[in-house]
Amino acid sequence: MDNRRNYYRVLRVQPEAPSALIKRVYRVLMQQLKLHPDLGGDTGNAALINEAYRTITHPVSRAAHDLALAEQGLSAARIGSGPLDSYLRHAATARHNNINRRHYGRILSLQLDAESQLLAGAHAWVMSQTQSPTQQLLVDRAYKVLVDPDTRARYTELLTQHSHNGALAMLKREAEGAEESRSEQDTSHAPEAPACPFCAATPIPVVSAPEPLCGRCASPLRPPPEFSRPPGRRRRATRLRKGDTIAVSTGWPARQFAAVLLDASPVGVSFLSNAMLHHLPVVRLDGAGLSAVVALTHGITSRTGNRYGGHILTARFENTTGTFFQASA
Repeated sequence: MDNRRNYYRVLRVQPEAPSALIKRVYRVLMQQLKLHPDLGGDTGNAALINEAYRTITHPVSRAAHDLALAEQGLSAARIGSGPLDSYLRHAATARHNNINRRHYGRILSLQLDAESQLLAGAHAWVMSQTQSPTQQLLVDRAYKVLVDPDTRARYTELLTQHSHNGALAMLKREAEGAEESRSEQDTSHAPEAPACPFCAATPIPVVSAPEPLCGRCASPLRPPPEFSRPPGRRRRATRLRKGDTIAVSTGWPARQFAAVLLDASPVGVSFLSNAMLHHLPVVRLDGAGLSAVVALTHGITSRTGNRYGGHILTARFENTTGTFFQASA
């Protein structure tokens, strides 16, 4: 441990971490990471963790610990706005003021060097306490950066020279530069085989049915037909409002939830569901006379549920005449 006098470091949490999360972290340390002596952990190390846990989970002892850290200039934790708090804030910021600046570790209430098991547990807990889709997206981004060891190491290194936003900008530029370098090295290679738009299988194992299907996930492979936009019309094809129940599949292996089809045409769909999507993925819709792979482009949360819409990448319609469009002239 970097500092045995700092119990937040011992528990791998941030000074502002709520007690409920600290209890979850403690269980992961003792059980999943097997730091408990009964599971093979070091007795002295376990005693230190227990001492830290007893101190930080008790309001009075935690306040005393925060005071000691602040007077040492180690933490600006839990400082208010009273006369004594002004003194504590001055003592806490006497050291380098970057110690408590914003970074992805603070979003998850963990130290930046916390083990991956702690990151997973903290991510799940914070997501369960967050109702705002914007905040949930931020929590997801923090987790994705920190859960990858190489990305986390580089991000932590960049934080010593840049702000949080500056570190993210540098990570993005470096990733783009690496991608461009790989693209230049691959120019002499043969082009990659197309992948299934839903499960990303490549090369695509094709099942010959009335319409070609992916042999791995049974998603349709034929793109929707092209439509010219009639004069005075904004859409390329007439939509039909449905109201039927459909199954929405996300990821592979697929996870499904139910939804109500609000609007459908050969080029786009929208549906309503109680399920919350933390980002806008490619999904597959089945039911109401169609099977389609859809790239979601927008989502709106309202009192009636979550409404999502997007454009169709590939589709198979049970009825290709009359309802949506005429297949032949």
